[in-house]
Amino acid sequence: MMNAVMAYLTYWMKAKTKYKVHSPFVFDFMTKGMEVSLPESLVDKTEAYRKALYTDPTQITVTDYGAGSKIFQSDVRKIADIAKYAGISKHKARILQKIIRYFKPDRILELGTSLGLSSVAMHYAHPKAQIVSLEGCPQTADKAVSFIKTFDIHQIEIHVGAFSEILPQVCSNN
Repeated sequence: MMNAVMAYLTYWMKAKTKYKVHSPFVFDFMTKGMEVSLPESLVDKTEAYRKALYTDPTQITVTDYGAGSKIFQSDVRKIADIAKYAGISKHKARILQKIIRYFKPDRILELGTSLGLSSVAMHYAHPKAQIVSLEGCPQTADKAVSFIKTFDIHQIEIHVGAFSEILPQVCSNN
């Protein structure tokens, strides 16, 4: 399923118009999924969450299991800066929301919660979906949980730890 979505997105970036699409699935996805405007209430809720993150001056010490950051020189970072530089962009969040609204998955697995911006975007796109998100940094995850609770969202479950340790546990439970 994900390969089909990635193949479509690659094609969509290169295609000139929707009328050059030959696959009925891709044409349907393009016309009924990607070209449909998102409700303003959905966009407003997602942007309210983003604004709350952008205005938080709190500093945390980040645990990084990956290759490190090209932007941040220190492990001590402001929540607002993490949201600004590491969070999903408005444009990509809207694309993600359109994909979620089109497919309406029952369960979503997200690798890398960060501050929960993409988790919240997916939640608002399809509130009935159960979202399981994995995050390596305990302090970042704590902040995400705190913000998600503030916005009264209950369908997002965040697991903390190295992916190599917690992904098998999450997959075996679901």
